[in-house]
Amino acid sequence: MDIVKLRSILKRDSHLKLKKILRPDHIIREASKNLKTDNPKELDKMLNSIQKAIAVASSAHEGIIRKNGEPYILHPYYVGFFLAKMGMDADCIVAGLLHDTVEDTSTTIKEISSMFGQSVGKLVDGVTKLTEMRLAKQEKQAIAFQKLITFAADDIRVIFIKLVDRLHNMMTLDAMPPEKQKSTANETLRFYAPLAHRLGLYWLKEELESLAFYFSMREEWETIDAFFDSKYPNVEDIINSLILKVGEAIETKSSELSDKVHEIYGRSKSYYSIYKKTLKNGLEISSLHDILGIRVILESNDKSECYLAMAAIHSYSEFTIVNKYFKDYISRPKENGYMSIHTVVRYKEFFIEIQIRTKEMDKVAREGDASHWAYKNDISSKDKVAKWLQEVLKDLIDTDNPVDFMTNIENALPLNTIAIFSPKGDVFTLPQGSTVLDFAYAIHGDIGDHCIGGIVNGKKVPISYHLKSKDEVKIDTSKNQTPRPDWITFVKTAKAKQHIRRFLSKKEKEVLEQKGREMLKPLFISQGRTSDFDSLKDIPGFAKIADRYSLPKNNRMKVFFYKLALGEIKFRWVITALFKPEEIKQLSKAFPQKVAPLFPGKKRENIQKKDEMRSIYIKNVGEIKEYSIAQCCSPDEGDAVATYISPTRGYILHKFNCPVLEKSEKERVEKDVYWYSSSQYQIEFVAELKNTKGALLELVEELTSTGFNILSLHLNPEDAIEKYGSVFVTVKGSNIKQVEMLNKSLKNRKSIVNFTISNIDY
Repeated sequence: MDIVKLRSILKRDSHLKLKKILRPDHIIREASKNLKTDNPKELDKMLNSIQKAIAVASSAHEGIIRKNGEPYILHPYYVGFFLAKMGMDADCIVAGLLHDTVEDTSTTIKEISSMFGQSVGKLVDGVTKLTEMRLAKQEKQAIAFQKLITFAADDIRVIFIKLVDRLHNMMTLDAMPPEKQKSTANETLRFYAPLAHRLGLYWLKEELESLAFYFSMREEWETIDAFFDSKYPNVEDIINSLILKVGEAIETKSSELSDKVHEIYGRSKSYYSIYKKTLKNGLEISSLHDILGIRVILESNDKSECYLAMAAIHSYSEFTIVNKYFKDYISRPKENGYMSIHTVVRYKEFFIEIQIRTKEMDKVAREGDASHWAYKNDISSKDKVAKWLQEVLKDLIDTDNPVDFMTNIENALPLNTIAIFSPKGDVFTLPQGSTVLDFAYAIHGDIGDHCIGGIVNGKKVPISYHLKSKDEVKIDTSKNQTPRPDWITFVKTAKAKQHIRRFLSKKEKEVLEQKGREMLKPLFISQGRTSDFDSLKDIPGFAKIADRYSLPKNNRMKVFFYKLALGEIKFRWVITALFKPEEIKQLSKAFPQKVAPLFPGKKRENIQKKDEMRSIYIKNVGEIKEYSIAQCCSPDEGDAVATYISPTRGYILHKFNCPVLEKSEKERVEKDVYWYSSSQYQIEFVAELKNTKGALLELVEELTSTGFNILSLHLNPEDAIEKYGSVFVTVKGSNIKQVEMLNKSLKNRKSIVNFTISNIDY
């Protein structure tokens, strides 16, 4: 889009003061002004490298046209220009200029590294691998964003290149189809704008938001635009007149103070900020009192002069003070270091928010701390933003599910935060809605794991208590406390969720690993082979199991027992591999419920001798030993079956989908029919457990002692409440009546509240 349209969307000039026509010399000029060096020779070397990158990029993209009709080279030019304006180092600017060459041309990373050095090569490689994943599917977008954060662990500058790449893509998004506009804009609002905010690039966050809002919520954008047209038909003239009035107020009070004013400028609130505060919450736009803003920037670094300027404005006869909107962020800065005085006054029909600060405060307000460290990829341990980023990298990049990662990172990038104080006065920044438990995990993972509550402003509260900004919190812990499934439902921060999930996953694995041992050990003991069980990985036959199921070398036995308990490793195959045929016969006799059903022998011929026929089981009827086999379909053991109730012959067994059965009288057909004994059954059910210690282990023990083989077991934290949680289980059984027996036995367990079968299959 052209600069006029861009300005109409942003409602002001871009922070980067864009050129109508961008030329390579503009990049060089900005780089020479902003590169951090006092050595002329070093500067020349840097500028030569940038000049060379411009030539390589121009040659690589020659003849390629973007969808908006412009030469493609303008895109890397703008990325390099943005980075130069932001004060990034030469390698970062060069990488920005070359970031699309590998994807779009025959140029290789090896060639770039050879021409510009390994640092540039790695940066281009990082951005290229992200760009290659431009696919619409949610999971692939998630993988791309996960890679962005992962690459940033090695070099933070990758994020800056990707952010300005996204900014220029947003500036040219009008050339894309409407669906693409909306999806790209939504992704920008969810991830890239918040990321820019957390890195301290507030101007970039605002421009990304403004463009994304225009493309994703056009109707809401037009509603706000119409309000401005009616309320402020010429907003620039109004702001200019207000600037003069504020300057006059300071001049009237003190000419000496007026001489210390570096700049007074004004702006209207961004449309997206207005939307979030009003339309999103069902409020009227006219209810806002900070739509028009004036900023007073003082040359002096003396904080006290900000208060003098405030006093001058408050005492000006043409202004009426609106006291309830006064905020002093100088005496008590925001957690991100922001300092300023905010005061709202009324002038005629206009409410004006006036912000007063020094030049240094204004720089932090616009650029945050990013300008102090990002350009040299040198993250100071004292930098709050850097510490936050390191925590994100540490806690989130190992998330197995990329879509879960997107949820975690979205929770880690909130724009609305609260400041929480420890008893020692340390300040912790948390997302709005955080709990005492979130604060405990923010201090340290172990403190979170053992948290039992807290003391907020002197009052004892539970771990789920929602904190407010400026609360002072002391955490209570107990060595007996460990994370519970219901915790995941109320914590807000990604760090807390990650720690809880890791603990629960590890605990579940430990329980199932022990269960796997208990499944196999009695078999070895019964055969007098206890020592073989103790050295299982070394006995003949185990190597076959390890190969068949690709067991890892590290923690091989733990993985084996865990997968055995889950049913991923077949119990029958393990017994066959580890025991001789004569031993298996003895085991079948010694363990009639556990082993015998796994080795039923050859299927019998389809004859109707009652003493050779397998029993069937009819739901709500019970075990049936006497029945006839239908000659039309001749069902065999293991087939899905149903019965016809004949007035003269009794139960006649058919295959479940037998055409003859389908034509029979429905009231004489029983479809809930199963072979009474079979190793093929899979039963899926849900058990509701109390959140008490050992409840899960009790369930697992009950299942295995009743003769079931567990195929899968998982907890669903989303269904958990404070006292109860659901466990979803799939088991393989050998006797259909076990299900009813299990139902009764589980109901006698105090820790198991309910048990519901959702499916029986075979």
